[in-house]
Amino acid sequence: MTKLHIRANTFTLLQTITSVGLSALAWVVTGVRPIWNGSQPSERQRIYFANHASHGDFILLSACLSEKVRART
Repeated sequence: MTKLHIRANTFTLLQTITSVGLSALAWVVTGVRPIWNGSQPSERQRIYFANHASHGDFILLSACLSEKVRART
């Protein structure tokens, strides 16, 4: 493996750990849960919005998405 591959793999690992860690923390601290009225999560392009005005909404919103969808968001 080249240094570039090692660096890319390390970045991907850190990105995954951070994503899962923040989502787990959001679930534990707030008990956040998604309410899918009339739809289900999809890989199509969408606009998601939260019903609050705090700076933590983007973390809570992303915590409700699957890992695959969260990675694209």
